[in-house]
Amino acid sequence: MGIGQIIGIKSKTTDEQEQTQNTIKQEAFTEDQLMAAWYTFKEDIPEYKRIHHIFTKVPALEGNIITVEVKGSLIEQDLLKIKSKLLAHLRSSLKNDLIEININVSEDTTLTATPKEKLKLYIEENSALKDFIATFHLTLE
Repeated sequence: MGIGQIIGIKSKTTDEQEQTQNTIKQEAFTEDQLMAAWYTFKEDIPEYKRIHHIFTKVPALEGNIITVEVKGSLIEQDLLKIKSKLLAHLRSSLKNDLIEININVSEDTTLTATPKEKLKLYIEENSALKDFIATFHLTLE
């Protein structure tokens, strides 16, 4: 076996590895599959409890583009911090490397006159808050 054959074999092996690495996963996925992957992601980010409520609602899906609606720039900033981790999770779970995430920020334009109205809005956004209030028998004065 000559040196040329060894080099040829190594070159072929390297080409096969590059071809495997360049393969893009493009499996189609259903909204139910997206929901399952979406809901389980919050377990991967225990340090971001402030945005866990985002993963209780199904985001909008159009093709491979997932659009997440958030209220306020603080939530957007937290979501941007974990966006790459979320993308990796969804792409892996759904076997589709073409998935992208868009974040739409809607500032809360609802003016609330009383603390009770504010609490009602917060409870609508995060059902865990309702359970927390009930567990500890909290009330607003």
